[in-house]
Amino acid sequence: MSEHPARPDVPSIGTRAARIDDAERLAAIERAAFDPRVYDGLITADKFRRFARGGPTGANAALIVAEDREDRVVGYALVLFRRGSSAGRFYSLAVDPAAQGTGVGGRLFAAAEQAVRDHGATRMRLEIRADNHTLEQRYARAGYRHVQRVEGYYPDGCAALRMERRVG
Repeated sequence: MSEHPARPDVPSIGTRAARIDDAERLAAIERAAFDPRVYDGLITADKFRRFARGGPTGANAALIVAEDREDRVVGYALVLFRRGSSAGRFYSLAVDPAAQGTGVGGRLFAAAEQAVRDHGATRMRLEIRADNHTLEQRYARAGYRHVQRVEGYYPDGCAALRMERRVG
């Protein structure tokens, strides 16, 4: 099940590359985790299938899933890569609401950073809502720094903070 063995404080959570047959479950997690009024363009099952095959035209993708001890998919992380870029773009992470608070998100984030290194990139970039101070502080503690503020990024007009960290 796991290419990243579970930590003692996160019992029986493993990560692996997504498969095409994970797409429906990933889309259900996406819908449960994100409010479409706040986050535009939720990822559909068809898009998850494309990412599981390596990404949309012109980009590669690392789609990683987390599984519980029953091998049930409980979350995902998605990193996008562009040819010629030294950075991976941490595009999305979602955890089934029933599994939130159990360390799944942290495991997925660590696996995403490893995917960036495995791809040969040296930096990981991400965007977060400017009003999400808890997440901003979490990323800052992990070594991410602000590189840009993008006004009006989200459908409700909220700005995004673009952050980046050297991972390789």
